[in-house]
Amino acid sequence: MTRCNARFAVCVAPMAIWTWSAMDACGQSFVNFETPQANPLALSPDGERLLVANTADNRLEVFRVGNDGSLVWGDSIPVGLEPVSVRSLDHRRAWVVNQLSDSITIVDVVDGRVVDTIRTGDEPTDVVFAGTPTRAFVSISQENRIAVYDAATHATITPGLPVAGEEPRSLVTDGERVFAALFEAGNRTTIIPERVAVSSVNPYPGDQNPPPNLGADFFPPRPPGQPTPPVTSIIVRRDAGGRWMDDNDHDWSDAVTWDLHGHGLVQIDVATLEVSYVSDLLTTNMSCGIAPDGEIVVVGTEATNEIRFEPNLAGVFIRVEGVALDAATGAVSTRKDLNPHLDYSVGTVPLAMRTRSVGDPRGVAFRPGTDEVWISGMGSNNVVVCDRSLDRLDAVPVGAGPTGIVADATGERVYVLNRFDATVSV
Repeated sequence: MTRCNARFAVCVAPMAIWTWSAMDACGQSFVNFETPQANPLALSPDGERLLVANTADNRLEVFRVGNDGSLVWGDSIPVGLEPVSVRSLDHRRAWVVNQLSDSITIVDVVDGRVVDTIRTGDEPTDVVFAGTPTRAFVSISQENRIAVYDAATHATITPGLPVAGEEPRSLVTDGERVFAALFEAGNRTTIIPERVAVSSVNPYPGDQNPPPNLGADFFPPRPPGQPTPPVTSIIVRRDAGGRWMDDNDHDWSDAVTWDLHGHGLVQIDVATLEVSYVSDLLTTNMSCGIAPDGEIVVVGTEATNEIRFEPNLAGVFIRVEGVALDAATGAVSTRKDLNPHLDYSVGTVPLAMRTRSVGDPRGVAFRPGTDEVWISGMGSNNVVVCDRSLDRLDAVPVGAGPTGIVADATGERVYVLNRFDATVSV
């Protein structure tokens, strides 16, 4: 077996890009599957090192940060399989979360060596530190729990706080509380089976099925001469009043004998380990960030899966959105479409409008000394800049597949990990 060591090059452009590439080192490429990154980029508290989770090569890459923000590659430290997050405990110690090997590697980034390995549950995703004495909170995504460890001794405080929700991933903390974004949160929609949708609970005259979606008519109109369509199930969404409505404003509540909690964000009291929830955020909560004043921003996608018939869905079946809320109260202050320029009444838009969009948001960073929130778009190869009300201010093109994003303490520079390019943009 031939091992490819990382190679690094520097390219000076409107922004600086530092890159490593297994293909450059070995003269060949490979195709593989990699797990999704959560928080793969971190600055050490003293600002002297930038840490990068190299998911493809099972390593932690360590860069030295110059006074001008420039990066010089310093070390490549083997860790567990498919590291997806890295967090600095102090200027010397970093915790690397390895999703595939179900472990955390604790690294001395000054000496460039592994000092300990903690076995976790199935597919750990992220880690944050909080409390006195300091505890490490780890999201165990496939077991829907949060494990807690002593950050100094690495002893297990609790193997897992059960979470009522699917796939806790990205974590943030304000010191008193730890928050976990539930990746598969859902949007309070459910399916009424076809055998129920033709019964007396059907709110349409004559228990009509398929039900119309535009008053008493269908849009698009049914072509003449078609045979009688088969009966179908139907997707309904729970509204603010607790009623289960279809996309034609008809109430199917009598057909739904269950409920959905809609949890989007898990909240853990650091002192008591009590668990509570913030509900009705996004369908898919991909990442979250927290500001020094305690504002949390969650980014992801919102699905409109209750809308029926393919011509009505073409190109417009999800929205990329952000939600801002207060960490202390859980109260949502704003919720915005992060692509307000898009026209959702049509299936396609001009190229110039598409290139302004952010897609598949994967990272959130608050820029110190400003009211700016920077959000990386893995699917759009850019970073969008918003104000604290999540109104768009700017869009910055970066490399391919930006995920991790972090701002330095001065607020002068933001570092972005471009996953598909294996580069860091500054």
